[in-house]
Amino acid sequence: MSLLSKRYHRQLMDLPKIISLEKVDTEMYSKAPSGSRSTAYHDFFQFSGGNVTLISDMNAWDQKLSEAKTLGKIVIANFSASLCRESRSVSPNYISLSEKYPSLMFLTINAYKLTMLRIKWNLEVTPTFIFLKDGKQIDKLEGADNRKLLKKIKTALDSQVIKNQPVTRREVGV
Repeated sequence: MSLLSKRYHRQLMDLPKIISLEKVDTEMYSKAPSGSRSTAYHDFFQFSGGNVTLISDMNAWDQKLSEAKTLGKIVIANFSASLCRESRSVSPNYISLSEKYPSLMFLTINAYKLTMLRIKWNLEVTPTFIFLKDGKQIDKLEGADNRKLLKKIKTALDSQVIKNQPVTRREVGV
């Protein structure tokens, strides 16, 4: 079996796990009090806020990537899972960073809801942060390490400044 077919086979083997996690998410939503469903479930465990956009389907993903390309923005795509403690722990910092660096585009994607993206970007852990420029991966961070995330964001910001992209005075520390 070739390396590519082994990878594809491994990803197919993960599909039952993905489907079962989607069922758990759906079950959690259905058991939530009806008044809290929209905020508890659709806000994806407090990943909304700041300048973070929640991506719920492939159309939204494609639209945001197109928008980022048009605006010359680097995208930071946070692939998380609602049952992942590390995903929840990095959330407040991620939101704060989105407010501090508005020249970058911050997205959050439920890795188990958009399975095709999880497979496309070969995600093995949550959270995973994929940095994209013109729809192409330029960097990646696996895990909830706030210091490494900030360092990679600053590197992405520096690459935008080099390309004469607009940044705010606050972003460069003035």
